[in-house]
Amino acid sequence: MPAFTIVLDIPAGTPKGYPVSEYVDCVPGILRRLTFFFPPGPQGEVGVRLCHNDNPIAPSRGGLWLAWDSGAVVIDVSYPLLVNDVRLYLVGHAEGAVFKHSVSVLCEVDTSEIPAAASPILNVIDRVGRLLGTQE
Repeated sequence: MPAFTIVLDIPAGTPKGYPVSEYVDCVPGILRRLTFFFPPGPQGEVGVRLCHNDNPIAPSRGGLWLAWDSGAVVIDVSYPLLVNDVRLYLVGHAEGAVFKHSVSVLCEVDTSEIPAAASPILNVIDRVGRLLGTQE
């Protein structure tokens, strides 16, 4: 399974309302596993989320942030990445942090099946559902 890494440097004091982000272009397939690596020290003051377009993937509900201290967080997912739509964003804030922190995520993509493009209306319904938190 191909794997892609995003490293995000988050300056101290970065507000949730104006987070920083980095991206990686993956390959078409099914996003299967995410491994987030957090440095020692942030103690919940640094939060990140992985997004595809405007859709949060992890955490999957809009408005939530993943926060951890000194370790790895592994999340299994099943998220389609279509041809010509493979960019993932790692977004982060550090509102209460005194120091800069770097958080990374390893994204594993199953290329054994390439998802077919859905109709545009189904994509809109999916995105609205994810934003409202009614769809995982």
